[in-house]
Amino acid sequence: MNNGPLTAIEHFKLVMFLPLLITPIFFLVGIIPAFFLAFGYFMMKKNNDFSSIEASVKAVNIYCKLAIVLLVLVAAICFIFLTYEYLNNAPYIDTELFWVVPGCAFFASIIYAYILIVKYLYLKPLQNHSEWVVVNGTFSNKPKKRPQDNLKTSVEILQSEKLKPYSVADELLKWAKLQDDGLISVEEFNEARSKLLNRA
Repeated sequence: MNNGPLTAIEHFKLVMFLPLLITPIFFLVGIIPAFFLAFGYFMMKKNNDFSSIEASVKAVNIYCKLAIVLLVLVAAICFIFLTYEYLNNAPYIDTELFWVVPGCAFFASIIYAYILIVKYLYLKPLQNHSEWVVVNGTFSNKPKKRPQDNLKTSVEILQSEKLKPYSVADELLKWAKLQDDGLISVEEFNEARSKLLNRA
């Protein structure tokens, strides 16, 4: 299903993802993942290559997993410190540190949920229609015309026209330029050349 438009449900998932992407930006921690995802989408459109989206999601996953590891380390250090203080019968135990461990667990679970949200509300809908998204865009339901479509029309025009001998050379030069520019393949050029030369 790579070459068809996104369904209404997949469009809805992407629309739901946008506010979930924007919300962490206000807490400053979401700026980097938002930048990664926006840059990946921009590079996909620029290079016509879906792997940019996948690479940006991998970068977001790495960033989020590093944040989870950091939170686990902070929670572990606080837990070890509190345990040490308790076992040594310290006269004063900082009660504010009691909230660090559950706080770190809470934020780690939010970050993990963010990883799942990126995967299921952003990557999967786009990945299921990667070819369509690269060529036509995310929210488009109609295919865009490609240069190949126009060239097939040109070949049909050639079939219907009666060309004069002096214009055959001009047409061959035009088709050679199209091939040099990479707009048509060698096979398409050879097909047009043989049709032109057979008419002359």
